[in-house]
Amino acid sequence: MNIVYSADHSFFSGDQFERLKKLEDIEGIKVFVHVGDGGPPLLPIGTIDYLINIALLKVHDLDEFTNLKQIQLFSAGMDMLDMPRITAKGITVKNASDVYSVPIAEFVLMRILEIHKSSRYFETIRDEKSTHKKRDLVELFGKTCAIYGYGSIGREIAMRLKCFGVKTVGISRSGKTDDYLDRGLTVAESGKHIGEFDIVVSCLPQSEDSEKFFNKEYFEAMKQGASFVNISRGGVVDETALIDAVKAGKFLGVALDVFEKEPLPQTSELWGLDNVYLSPHNSFASTIMYDRLFDRIYENLLAFIEENK
Repeated sequence: MNIVYSADHSFFSGDQFERLKKLEDIEGIKVFVHVGDGGPPLLPIGTIDYLINIALLKVHDLDEFTNLKQIQLFSAGMDMLDMPRITAKGITVKNASDVYSVPIAEFVLMRILEIHKSSRYFETIRDEKSTHKKRDLVELFGKTCAIYGYGSIGREIAMRLKCFGVKTVGISRSGKTDDYLDRGLTVAESGKHIGEFDIVVSCLPQSEDSEKFFNKEYFEAMKQGASFVNISRGGVVDETALIDAVKAGKFLGVALDVFEKEPLPQTSELWGLDNVYLSPHNSFASTIMYDRLFDRIYENLLAFIEENK
């Protein structure tokens, strides 16, 4: 069984790579590690059984991987893959859905607080050395937050928001609910409630159904003075419609970590909008993120080896 780790950067420690190589103590297991750009393949592509990361899929056609049985992603999203082709070939895909949930949830909470507590104002008066107080800061207590694409990330967001007395609404295909939600809605059901939400957070995966889901009609239906946060995929938002709504004074604030085009073009109007908080697809990051990611990869790999002895 040939297991290949291939990535542009060394995401893990030497000790962690040694743990991967140690799997060769199991009879029939060979582990190949390649870190860096380019270079010849470590072994014939058609002999790879298990692929960690998708670097090789960017330079080789899927049809070349004639023996591939499982792909382990570093990401939670799978929109970068041709899933119909992969499924048709009987290849299993494992993502990293829970790995980034905690740091993303903390990032979302930071942005919501920055918006409601007017952090930009305090940065400005610091620069001006002013001691003028702002007395209309907005409380989170009693607000209603809708979390679209409610799953692992959404659950972590809802758990934190409940500590602030926020009413949480989880929106998903099934309308599922849990201990951290006041209400669960299906996507179809949510349409008639848009005007009730003070905060809207997008955790929607990229798909044909979610393409530009947050569009002109959606923004027009939102409550005046609501907040909007997107940490999922840029394609779920119609950026032109969002910019128009911001310029029309629709929002208390907007926080975007993802964009239709990444990196965000220097010519984008988003850069110049005062109540829009921007970050370069950075919400997933933390000091322990890669330890959590390695543990997930290793756990899935051991399960694969056990199932395919």
